[in-house]
Amino acid sequence: RILVDTSIFRIMVSEERVPADQASVSIKHIEDRIRNAVNAKKVRCTEYFKDYDRLRTGYITSAQFERCLDQLFSVQLSQPETQVLLSKYGNNPQQRGMVCYRDFCAAIDASESSSVATIINYLFCK
Repeated sequence: RILVDTSIFRIMVSEERVPADQASVSIKHIEDRIRNAVNAKKVRCTEYFKDYDRLRTGYITSAQFERCLDQLFSVQLSQPETQVLLSKYGNNPQQRGMVCYRDFCAAIDASESSSVATIINYLFCK
């Protein structure tokens, strides 16, 4: 069992999967870091992951997922942060050891779209 304690968030990760509701604060923080990196590069998240998904299943290996985050988006995650992401996006029992990058990219892109929609509503729909 690993315990990471910082002033921003607290995560407990064990060898079992961490339920998303237990780590929701840390997942949000991690996704925000990744979202900022993706937005800074002005790229679409799914385009990079598709290169690893030859059969277009929506799944890639966890090693490929980590490689994309590190090399393409320059996001370096700690082991506990990686485990939290893998527990959320790699939880399909039929795809053991695989990560659903489509769900991950939808979460990264959806927040950007919703924040843009919020700004537009604020500016034009007062």
